[in-house]
Amino acid sequence: MRLKRIITLLCFSILIIGSSIISGVSFENNINTSNKYIYQTGKTVLITGFESWAIYSPNPSQLIAENLSNIEINGAEIVSIIVPVIWGEAVDFITQAIIDYEPDIVISIGTGMINSIHVEKIGKNIKSCREPDNEGRIFLLRRIDPRGPFLRFSNLPIKNIVLDINKAGIPVESTYNAGSFICNEVLYGVLNYIVRNDLSIYSGFIHVPLLYTQDPENGMDLETMMEALEIAISVCLEKL
Repeated sequence: MRLKRIITLLCFSILIIGSSIISGVSFENNINTSNKYIYQTGKTVLITGFESWAIYSPNPSQLIAENLSNIEINGAEIVSIIVPVIWGEAVDFITQAIIDYEPDIVISIGTGMINSIHVEKIGKNIKSCREPDNEGRIFLLRRIDPRGPFLRFSNLPIKNIVLDINKAGIPVESTYNAGSFICNEVLYGVLNYIVRNDLSIYSGFIHVPLLYTQDPENGMDLETMMEALEIAISVCLEKL
């Protein structure tokens, strides 16, 4: 009887100790899972602007990108880079930033002789401009990627972006023509990179006008352009 009581006591002790160990392991796992979940829910948006070029000095796209840098929109971190107006290098800068920051959304900004915000739908596999880039190079009717398709389509929620920017009273439209200079090369090249590497990233391009001080007739103030970009970012984040 005494031996039976000792065995029962011993089994009960083992059970208690085992439960404590299992409980400890489970608690550790819960902490790790929680941290992993928090890390995964943080979103990153990469915004790119161009350096000064020709009459675009200062370049409004650069000013917008710099002002949006390191802020949070709807809980997402905004990371901004300024890219050179140089054939090939602009795309290389952005693809390297995609590797470094692993963004969920990439929105590139460029400036044009326009009087409203243009949300671009299509990047064309062509580079052609009689005006030189910032290294003096000119390309006429060349392909960006000899092996790539002629068109790459932005996967941004363009319709919703245009609707929400319009609701804010800001002139905006969606367009099918991003030109054939480095703005178009960035739009096509970044989409091309994302597709070829099978990345789950929203990406597209938005053209903004010159500043009022640069073009009193068709220009737009910086605050309005920034508001339009913030709306575009918010709309994209809603889709994630």
